[in-house]
Amino acid sequence: FQICSGLQFLHEHGVAHGNLGLENIFVTSDNILKIGDFEHAVFVGSDNQLQPLSKLPPPPLKTYIAPEIEAFKPGERLDLQKADVWSVGIIFILLLTKKPLFDAARLDDNGFQMFSRVGLRSYLKVMYLEQSAICKLSDELLEFAEGLLNLNSSLRFTMREALDTKWIKNEKGSARLLKRADSFAVASFHADAVALLT
Repeated sequence: FQICSGLQFLHEHGVAHGNLGLENIFVTSDNILKIGDFEHAVFVGSDNQLQPLSKLPPPPLKTYIAPEIEAFKPGERLDLQKADVWSVGIIFILLLTKKPLFDAARLDDNGFQMFSRVGLRSYLKVMYLEQSAICKLSDELLEFAEGLLNLNSSLRFTMREALDTKWIKNEKGSARLLKRADSFAVASFHADAVALLT
């Protein structure tokens, strides 16, 4: 929840992070998550206008990169905030399974090929058969993950939509965290986002 709230704060202020991964998420002594490493961040504007891009700086965290970034061609219009959402989905599955979903979201990656063909639910069942807990995941949790990891970026959740899902609202502890959402976002991300925007 905290990662989604922090990223939503950035997106509301017209910023796409561009290199989100576990390596760039830090935990304070008060157990508050903070997003770091804004080297690849891009100001996309408050309306997140899709601009044709001549080039993209290659983010170093390949595991988390959205498929549309991997397949980028100069002149294409990309929704960089939706690419951030994909990264959150990869982080979520990594935290859930303790393994990366696949090495990279490219067609030359066998895991990604299978994921593309069968979808998230079937892919998780095939890849994690030995973990019976994976087979017992709730529909709400799987819908949340599928919304983050939709291959079609235009159908992928926004961070606001992710925060409005049943799983976030109903999961134990999430309701308590939701009451603190605005104070968390301001306390955790205000300074970094303001520095980036100025």
